[in-house]
Amino acid sequence: MQHLMIDGDFANESLTTVFSSCPNISDLAIHHPFTPNGQLKWTYLLPILQEIPHLNRLTLGSLCVLSNNESLVQTFLNLTHLRMHGSMGGSWEVVTHLPKLTHLTVECVTKYHISKFLLLCPLLKLLALYHCSKCSGEPSGLHTLDDNRLVLLEGGKRCEDRILDWERGANGAVDSWIFSERIVFARGSEYSFYFSSTCHFPC
Repeated sequence: MQHLMIDGDFANESLTTVFSSCPNISDLAIHHPFTPNGQLKWTYLLPILQEIPHLNRLTLGSLCVLSNNESLVQTFLNLTHLRMHGSMGGSWEVVTHLPKLTHLTVECVTKYHISKFLLLCPLLKLLALYHCSKCSGEPSGLHTLDDNRLVLLEGGKRCEDRILDWERGANGAVDSWIFSERIVFARGSEYSFYFSSTCHFPC
């Protein structure tokens, strides 16, 4: 098994069993890693994720509660694709230290964070930004960022849409990353044509 999605509550023992049975996971989505009382289980998850040698695609609900940057960077060292839904808090700097990251999808971030990702992620080829329902309009001043790698996406705000998008990618169909890649490619080609700043991804 190379693709795995975890959505909902789970026990520590169940996690250990699942991951030990699936050593070849390369694409992992964790939507709600919560305990019944609402506490995130990252302290338990990180050591397990460090034992997955082929993990290069990760979808997370949030990074905002993670404070040990060294552990994070070591755990996610081989990531090429990272998708985050929700707030990152002060952990956004972790993303800029991932040496192999080429694809990044985020939401609920400021122009400052976006500009830092574009500047400090050395291999970044694509930065897709979703407008979430909690945000009104696009981040202030975003139109001043003249970078072909930045794609603003409409649609895909519901949890169901995100799950379907991940499933499309896992099954080899066109997901939001491939959709955004095509936009970036068209912008940079000699046949480039005008794109509005925001593109609607059909969910």
